[in-house]
Amino acid sequence: MKSPSDQVHHQLSVESWLKSSIKNSEVFPSDYVVYRQDRADGYGGVFVACRDTLITHDIHLTALQLSCELVACHIQLADQSSLIACSVYRQPSSDKSYLAELCRQLTAIHMKFPNSAFWIAGDTNLPDINWINSCTTGHSYPVTLNNSFLDFLNDNALSQMVNTLTRDPNILDVFITNRPSLVETCDTVDGISDHEAVLVVSSVIANLSSPSKRIIYLWAQADFNIIRSNIQTLCEDFLNNHSSSTSVDVLWNEFLSICNTCMDSVPTKLISSKCKHPWINNYIKRLTRRKQRAYNQARRSNLSTDWSKYYDLKRQSQRECRTAFNRYVSNLVDPNKNTIIKRLWSFIKNKRQDSVGVGTLKHQDETFVDATDKANLLVDYFSSVFANEDHTTNSDTCGWHIPTTIQHPTT
Repeated sequence: MKSPSDQVHHQLSVESWLKSSIKNSEVFPSDYVVYRQDRADGYGGVFVACRDTLITHDIHLTALQLSCELVACHIQLADQSSLIACSVYRQPSSDKSYLAELCRQLTAIHMKFPNSAFWIAGDTNLPDINWINSCTTGHSYPVTLNNSFLDFLNDNALSQMVNTLTRDPNILDVFITNRPSLVETCDTVDGISDHEAVLVVSSVIANLSSPSKRIIYLWAQADFNIIRSNIQTLCEDFLNNHSSSTSVDVLWNEFLSICNTCMDSVPTKLISSKCKHPWINNYIKRLTRRKQRAYNQARRSNLSTDWSKYYDLKRQSQRECRTAFNRYVSNLVDPNKNTIIKRLWSFIKNKRQDSVGVGTLKHQDETFVDATDKANLLVDYFSSVFANEDHTTNSDTCGWHIPTTIQHPTT
């Protein structure tokens, strides 16, 4: 996912070898939310670990779905869409019925969220499949077993993105998605087991959770004379109390204390990030708060009159929001107004559900994923449909005569 840092937003892993008696805090960092499915024997097991800044929740699985090594979670994206991340594992000793049940449960999750980006990652232990050509070439498992998994991908319009070996000489670990154009890179890196780890960089933008209220500094109302005086006094005390032999930790703590003391002189206020859309004005904010108060009152009293008041305010709030949104969009595209064009393109970009680009192409039973290969394939195709015209004649291929420039006689 897109992030200002290089931190991993979420991790989908298999063969965790965890038991129910092992707590998440014993294994995982404290800033990750982990969704697990452990095996009773302590072997195998799958999990999805997400950063706690993401808005996520687990997808409830039925008892039948829990019979497979499968765990799924819902991740909210910035454009109010969602991403479904699934971690799966197929044991090498499992039969065709297990894979069929696993595919059936994944299909059910996919159909439950048809408009969401869908990710499946894990170890399928299917070395016989040639993922470049989407066909079965080996004989480690029955052909029907491999073809059933390929049929599952085709029926759900899914693409497998891993094209490098994850355990020599096979591709056992997969990353499957219904939006391949959102995947910027899909590479293998050194893992902590006998498998290579798959590292995926995606262009999806997650909706990061933020506190309901946060402090902002009102620098326009700050008295900089007082701030300068405090800084001068504190710096003099700093130089008088410390020398070059003072430890770095003591110096840093003292410097940090000086900065915090100076910041205390700047006025602050608490703001809420609940209404963050640019078309939400103060009237809509007041209306939203009235609606929330009416809802709380209706929940407490459970009277029909209170519920009727709440529903009236809800309809009014929705109507005002739609009107403000339409007015905001009209102002962005109005050519008679001096509109900042960057705001318009930022608005359009935030509304997209897929990145602009050419999807996976297939030609003569060969699949093309790389951007250069797709460009060359399209160039070859468009070149083949144009005829090589003979420009030495004045006739086109249909026999029509194209007149040349008429020379008018001069007098």
